[in-house]
Amino acid sequence: MNHYRHTRGGYTIIEVIIVLTVSSALFISALVTYNQQNRRTQFTESVNTFAQNIQDVLNDVETGFYPTTNGFSCSVSGTGAPTINTTVSANQGTNTDCIFVGRAIQFAPNASSSAANKSKMDIYTVVGRRAVAGSDQPVTSITEAQPHALSELSNLIEHASLVSGVQINAVKRADTNGNISGLAIVSTVSGGSAINTGLNSRASLAVVTGNTTNTSSATFINRVAALNATSVTRASKGIRICLQEQGSNREAVIELATGSSQTIVNVKIDTPCP
Repeated sequence: MNHYRHTRGGYTIIEVIIVLTVSSALFISALVTYNQQNRRTQFTESVNTFAQNIQDVLNDVETGFYPTTNGFSCSVSGTGAPTINTTVSANQGTNTDCIFVGRAIQFAPNASSSAANKSKMDIYTVVGRRAVAGSDQPVTSITEAQPHALSELSNLIEHASLVSGVQINAVKRADTNGNISGLAIVSTVSGGSAINTGLNSRASLAVVTGNTTNTSSATFINRVAALNATSVTRASKGIRICLQEQGSNREAVIELATGSSQTIVNVKIDTPCP
């Protein structure tokens, strides 16, 4: 007598295990791909936003935008640099001894004291003498202006940060690849050379010496005060800001270069710093 095996609908336990295993593998693969793509997007957005913050600072100087209307007085005495008095609230236009010179950016301020600071930049407003020391003649150079970074009032210092684990590795001069701690964007006199300063023309770059690993905020401010024609000349071929995502090898470079009519900000994603 023959016995027939009757087939019923459904899957065996082994078949179910195989399906679950394959499904899990596909899910994990899709999740990994999604996370990688999401990190790539976050990295790109972080770098581009940081570059836009720098572009905004450049634009402020190009247009002569002054970030505050009162809160302090600025005066000069003898041949010295501007003196800031935070106890006197002077309306805009009444600080007749001083002019708006530009802005200064310190990258990774005080990075040696905190790893988190490697993702930050501090932005200072820079003022200077209106007249050459000992005369009534308007200043025509950074040296004559004796620049001063306004650090006396915390609300005059702007801050911006990279996000998504992106940090500043270094800031370098493009001509020598030498490290610097930051840069200044200073106004220039119409028709003059890059070493001039004033209120009625384009902005030029100047390097602030030091590096991003051990330059304190106080040291940076002192070095802004030492800006001169040589500082601008050193930045004439551009500045590179080197970025890296922590926990990976992803890198990016923000380049600042002086063009024929303006300072250009260029972003290169997934590019190692030269």
